[in-house]
Amino acid sequence: LFFLEILRDLELRTCGSTTVVCEVGCGAAPLATLLAMHLGSSAATLAFDLHSSACSAAAETAQCNNIVLQVARMDLVAAMRPGLIDLLLCHPPYVPTSAVELETARASSGEAKASVEAAKVTWAGGPGGTRMLGALC
Repeated sequence: LFFLEILRDLELRTCGSTTVVCEVGCGAAPLATLLAMHLGSSAATLAFDLHSSACSAAAETAQCNNIVLQVARMDLVAAMRPGLIDLLLCHPPYVPTSAVELETARASSGEAKASVEAAKVTWAGGPGGTRMLGALC
């Protein structure tokens, strides 16, 4: 139901014009994939993540679902101009994490490490669990 409301609101806001949808901190890009499947060619769908393993997973998700998804490795929306994105999607890390725990998770998440080790940083939300949201807002 929530997803249908997002689609309805997006249609009202864009009035049939091409829509730019972006999922930041995408991981395997489940949100961008779902929207791309529903919006089809009426949307340019983008997915950004800081980790190359997440970008690879997002590209694989898109391929498995036969959708076009533009994937880029970058920090949040560093290369995006204000007003360019119609819908910004994010499912951020939300577990409150001390600075020490956050640094430990980052240190153990090197790109060459096993995927389970690399995934440790995905839940680490920083103090209060809102580190990524603070960077977006």
